Amino acid sequence: MKKVLNVTAAAYMRGGSGYRVRVTFSDGSEGVADFAGHLTGSLAPLADKKLFAKVYADRTLTWPGELDVAAEFVYALAHQLAPPESLEDVESNLLTVRVRELRARAGKSQAELAKAMGVSQPSIASFEASPDFRWSTMRRYVKALGGDVDLVFTFGGERLSLEKGAKVPPSNQKTRRVAARAKAKRAPAA
Repeated sequence: MKKVLNVTAAAYMRGGSGYRVRVTFSDGSEGVADFAGHLTGSLAPLADKKLFAKVYADRTLTWPGELDVAAEFVYALAHQLAPPESLEDVESNLLTVRVRELRARAGKSQAELAKAMGVSQPSIASFEASPDFRWSTMRRYVKALGGDVDLVFTFGGERLSLEKGAKVPPSNQKTRRVAARAKAKRAPAA
């Protein structure tokens, strides 16, 4: 994926824990990040609710006094995901949110989707929370939402469709040429 994730809008929310922010991200998703229980260490100054209320978006969540929180951490909080510890975790969180949004855009509940797929609602919840999807399950999920699936790969600017039988990527062609040469060398001379 290698996309940059930014906070594009932020608004302090009164009530609740007093440490909540409505956040919009560069991927178009939105959520409420509740910082209660996370204001330790370098974020301890934000326990002052007057300071916390001065939050604003500047690619990250930012407060006066050069305090900021990485967009990836805020994204996890806003979408009830585990805070990322690596780039792979960030990419998994982005994918998890996109899959949840597929269902939301189709206007189906987890229970409705489970019935259409012939599985239980907890199975759908587990699937949506999973950072690693089986291709066959993803295909069934999307088809039950009324959509079609087409996995597209990009190599050197060329888009290749897995479902529509696009050209073989140059890297695979090279692999096949190397394998053919090796096989020719092993074959007895005629």
